[in-house]
Amino acid sequence: MNEYYDSNNNGKSFDVRWSVKKDISGMLDVERKSSDNPWTEDIFHQYLTERTSIMMVAHSEKEYNEVLGFMVYELCKGKINLVNLAVDPNFRREGIGSIMIHKLKSKLSENRRKEIFFNIRESNRGGQLFLKNQEFKAIGIYGKYYEDTGEDAYHMSYKIDENDAIQNRISKYFLRH
Repeated sequence: MNEYYDSNNNGKSFDVRWSVKKDISGMLDVERKSSDNPWTEDIFHQYLTERTSIMMVAHSEKEYNEVLGFMVYELCKGKINLVNLAVDPNFRREGIGSIMIHKLKSKLSENRRKEIFFNIRESNRGGQLFLKNQEFKAIGIYGKYYEDTGEDAYHMSYKIDENDAIQNRISKYFLRH
């Protein structure tokens, strides 16, 4: 595991790891604090059991079970679909979301998946600005995308540059041989 420190140098440290079933209650807590339209426990369980879905949590180094943030993504042909990303409001602006996005970007390679997609509510200005700072671009709008509110979604994308691709372990191996 990699230990990360917050960007404000407050001495707090956190780690990002794959989630397990017992993390769902902490993820639900973060989701409820972060969203006006939170996921249900059933939705988390569904993604936890999906073969192509991955859930990761950021947790305190001191408290392994204290969920500070999470991300849920799906591995698709040629791309990664980021389904949900949230950080506890009490721990925002400490680098947690940025580290999770960096981990996701490290999964991209020229040989396999080259792009990350994320649909975000039109009203989620903070999330849009965060993604823009992470080099995501709005490439489209889905009208009335969210069934619960009828709200539109911005279709955001991060694509690796062919000349500056982040190489994963497998592609590094092939480049050497």
